[in-house]
Amino acid sequence: MRLSTFAFLLLGIASLGGTGWIIWRATAETREWREMIRFSERGHSKLSGAESSRFDTLARRRAPQESPRRAVLWVSPIDDPPAPRRYVVLFVPGRIEKSGDTLLQLHLFDQSYKPIATTMISTGPGQWETDVRPEPKPELNPGGFQIEIALGAGQRLLQHYQLIQDQFILVRIEDQLGRPVANEYENRDSMLGPPFPNRTPEEWEASLRSPNVAEVLRTLMWLGGRHGPVRRGTLANEDASQFAQTRRRPDLVRRLEELTRSPHPWVAEAARLALPVCKDER
Repeated sequence: MRLSTFAFLLLGIASLGGTGWIIWRATAETREWREMIRFSERGHSKLSGAESSRFDTLARRRAPQESPRRAVLWVSPIDDPPAPRRYVVLFVPGRIEKSGDTLLQLHLFDQSYKPIATTMISTGPGQWETDVRPEPKPELNPGGFQIEIALGAGQRLLQHYQLIQDQFILVRIEDQLGRPVANEYENRDSMLGPPFPNRTPEEWEASLRSPNVAEVLRTLMWLGGRHGPVRRGTLANEDASQFAQTRRRPDLVRRLEELTRSPHPWVAEAARLALPVCKDER
């Protein structure tokens, strides 16, 4: 009887140990994400060598195809109710050896830490230093963030990004004085942000009436950018052709004039930047 009781006791202990191990394994992913977020919040400059190595290892475990010439810079949750929480991991250029090494890469994950999408963005040539921080603007989507690029000689560019339909989009570029800056679409090496969406002229015009402020800002920035002439056989021809057709839409200029009076300062500024471009009054 005593042996049987002892055996049952051992079995119970083993069962509890096994349950604990299963729970520990099940929560390992969550604990590692929390660890990455803590590293990110502290900032790379405050991490020890061992901590930086651990940060990089954990991030690459989530993005195994990431280039070894990029380094993880930022990990953060994104809350955009009623949508479930998502997570973003940002890798920035480290060693630049070949074409594409100057691009940043954003990896998006769902609430279960499964990868959803990857967005590659350009922050422009000649970048020296990159800084990222959240941008909690109630009039925009909650998941926004800023990327600040030091260009040297005291010049800095601030790029504002928003998340729309699981893709990160660029909605505004500012100089160091907070003034809006036009994006470059003719010279692809100087274009900032992710590739522009492939839309019809009708879709571009309709997006100016979107209830989503970020969507309106994306379109205004494209309309107010620098577009080259239509040249067949060039990389920029697709953009130039789309723009040439869009600016001829009958109600486009009227809508831009309306948006110059928007209560949202970014929308009004972007519309004022786009209006002379679309009227060809530059």
